[in-house]
Amino acid sequence: MPGSPATTGRSLAQTKDHVGLPIADILATISQEGVNRVFVDYLQRTTPESQYLVGDAHDADCAIVACSGAWLERCGYGEAEVIGRGCRHLQGPETCARAVAAMGEAMGR
Repeated sequence: MPGSPATTGRSLAQTKDHVGLPIADILATISQEGVNRVFVDYLQRTTPESQYLVGDAHDADCAIVACSGAWLERCGYGEAEVIGRGCRHLQGPETCARAVAAMGEAMGR
C-alpha cells in the first residue's frame, strides 16, 4: 500500500499526532450540540494513540480536513494522500453501500 509503514519505515512515534486543520479550529467551527457533543469530547481528550478522521460535511465530497497520526499509521496513508481529498477514495470493493448511504442520509444528502 502506498505510504504504508512497512514501505516507509515509519513508526507511530515518528508520525504527527494530528495533521490538517488544527483541533482548536475544528472545535470553533462545528456545533457542539447533540450528537456532535460526543465527537467534541473525544477531540478534546485525544492522545497519540487516538484514531480519527474529520471530513467537512458542508463539502459535496466531504473533503478530509484533519486526521490523527495514528489513523494514518493504521491505514497506511500519507498526509498528502488524505488531506483535502474526498472520503470516497477510502471506499473499496468491501465497502458496505448501505452504510455509505446511511452516513449520507445522516448528513442530509
